[in-house]
Amino acid sequence: MKILQNDAKKGIMKLMPQSNDDLWLLSQVINPGAFVSSKTTRKVKLSETKVEKKTYYVTIKAEKAAFENEILRVSGIVESEHDDIPKGSSHSLSVSINDDVKIEQGWLRYQIDKISEATKEQAKVLLVVMDREDVYFAKLVNEGYKLLSNFEGNVQKKVEGMAVEGKGNFYSDIAKKLKEYDGREKIDSIVVASPAFFKEDFMNQLNDDILKRKIILATVSSVGENAFNELLKRDEVKQALQNQRFKIEMEEVENLFSEIGKDGKCTYGYDHIIEKANEGNILKLLVSTHLIQQYKENEDFLKLEDLFKLVDSIKGEIVIISSSNEAGKKLDGIAGIGALLRY
Repeated sequence: MKILQNDAKKGIMKLMPQSNDDLWLLSQVINPGAFVSSKTTRKVKLSETKVEKKTYYVTIKAEKAAFENEILRVSGIVESEHDDIPKGSSHSLSVSINDDVKIEQGWLRYQIDKISEATKEQAKVLLVVMDREDVYFAKLVNEGYKLLSNFEGNVQKKVEGMAVEGKGNFYSDIAKKLKEYDGREKIDSIVVASPAFFKEDFMNQLNDDILKRKIILATVSSVGENAFNELLKRDEVKQALQNQRFKIEMEEVENLFSEIGKDGKCTYGYDHIIEKANEGNILKLLVSTHLIQQYKENEDFLKLEDLFKLVDSIKGEIVIISSSNEAGKKLDGIAGIGALLRY
């Protein structure tokens, strides 16, 4: 996510989503009633035979925001004046990756924190592409990847029809390099990709259990720096990023359930939590994305927003848990909302 404008006094943020995760995040932080502006294109009939596409920068008062088919769709009532899009009419903005979108609303602290997190590198992911004799290492960065190193293994080859034995162990050399990067960079996940079966052969010979737990296997059609462009489009890279977020969210939910199990400093359910919040007794509030969506769909989001503002005012931390993973599903099992208490 890129922040193009941030006017805290007016509550205006202009943002550029750079991934599907960014689009999904925006669907979660746009409040009903927010003023959302982005470009929209319409076909305008100029004559019986001539149609022209026109692009407008439209502002709507949001009623609903959803992430669907890799598009952020924000529907609402048009607030700006345009010849072909009347003020007061219903309209839907479709925001894609690298489109800019301006949002004006009363921002809550947790929403600003989420936007801030999205501008940073979410996890330290090492990318490796290899075959039986070549290996390339790169680091995942916001712009794509940064090539770190590559080397060629001294393996058995055929010279003029005769097999010539190579020296050393190529897979062992790769493992040493992985361990070096892991020790230096504190890597969260490693995506190892290759054509054919070379990645499986490597895993069979890898004796480091710590590295093995971090590795996700993927397939690419070739080896070389260009293979990273192919690898970045693979679901395995998304999985590596999601694994780190899932780990953090799971720890938060497990901490809550641990307190529930020992009847500790915790509570769950909206009515119990609002009572504790009014007492100033919320240390950390956990809310699922499913519950947020329910409140929005039931046009009751202001009730939840008031709780968030109250928790903000007493310096409590708000943690949003994605309902798409096991942590969120577990939290949804106790009404999608729970809290750790100060006392």
